[in-house]
Amino acid sequence: MKPRAFFRPRLESLEDRWCPAINIDTLSIPGDLIITSIAGAQTDDLLVEQTSAGDFDIIENGGPATSVSGIFGNITIDLTTFPGSLDPTGIVLEFHLATQDDFTGDLTIKVPNATSGHLVRIGASAGGAIIGDFDNPGNVVVTSGTGSDSLFIGSAPGGAFGPININGSVIVNLGAGNDLATTRGSSVFNHVTMTNVNSTQIGLTQSTLIEGNLVWNNVGDKTNVPGSFTLEDNSQVRGHVTISTNTRNDTVLFDNGSDVQGNATLSLGHGVNSFTLDPDAMIRGDLSYIGGNQRDLVNLAGDSLVLGDAAFNLKSSGRFFGLQNELHLNGTILGDDITIIGGNGRDDVEFDTDAIGARVVATLGSGNDNFTLGAAAVFATADVDGGFGADVFINLLGPIPHPFALRRFP
Repeated sequence: MKPRAFFRPRLESLEDRWCPAINIDTLSIPGDLIITSIAGAQTDDLLVEQTSAGDFDIIENGGPATSVSGIFGNITIDLTTFPGSLDPTGIVLEFHLATQDDFTGDLTIKVPNATSGHLVRIGASAGGAIIGDFDNPGNVVVTSGTGSDSLFIGSAPGGAFGPININGSVIVNLGAGNDLATTRGSSVFNHVTMTNVNSTQIGLTQSTLIEGNLVWNNVGDKTNVPGSFTLEDNSQVRGHVTISTNTRNDTVLFDNGSDVQGNATLSLGHGVNSFTLDPDAMIRGDLSYIGGNQRDLVNLAGDSLVLGDAAFNLKSSGRFFGLQNELHLNGTILGDDITIIGGNGRDDVEFDTDAIGARVVATLGSGNDNFTLGAAAVFATADVDGGFGADVFINLLGPIPHPFALRRFP
């Protein structure tokens, strides 16, 4: 028997081709698009742009477009899977919808750690496009790691693209770092949750509508970075607003014309904190403010409006020299009860509000406190206890026409 000759297979030579650093996976059913990073993707900018209904171009670093069709399900952009070194400079990741065509799925964006952070922008080419429909809510989820990341939903600075409407919820967690999240000229028809975002601006220069609840939660990895939350002018939250922060200096502003149709609950933790309800700003439910153990500055400006009850608990703040608490009530409060609990140090309280039907109970605690009854103050009844210390009561109203009890003042 003649032995078989030895056979060695050979590979056919192929021509060179451009290969993107991203991995694109499309599923025909239900038409999902999944983009994940492989070698190099953490250093490349990425644009995912809708060209027509169900059709998208994926452009990396301004290079040739990779076109995909039949995308009517969900889109996931996950750039956290690259196992190599982290990009120190961050990337720009943009998701644009065409104005005339909506996207009916969920959008999930995950960006990796970066020393200087990433820039993520979500919007429409000229505004008005919708993520989600009545069958699928169309949620938007954005997460990141370390680094100072920035997220813009809606109009981008410089007018690169326009507002966008989101039929579902917006869920954001930007991890550690000094982060920024902004909505501009957009609508969210469900809830918004911002976690680990130092600076949040709802409706920056262009008003935002949130049909559900708004939660700003910074009790995680942000202990040494100041926090800032602004509900910009004429922006509206039709549910409740809940704000919780950790140990640092936090600033919360409900700007002119802003409208919270539910309750507003603020727990600002330790540090030098401030809350301002600007003129023409409105809270249609109850207002609850809880401070920390350093200093709290609370200002309800003239022409501001709270339709429900108001409670202010300054806790143990105001204990250090020059760090007294300040509570200025100059707007209108139409609820039945106004409760003021002072700190263990000095509390300066100005009550000059129109609270025609309210029972006012103020317990200022220890420390050398000041309570000023303003010339425009209106209330049903009031009970003010200065607590221990050299307290001062200032009456600018003159004869007090309603029941008023003053305790432990000289």
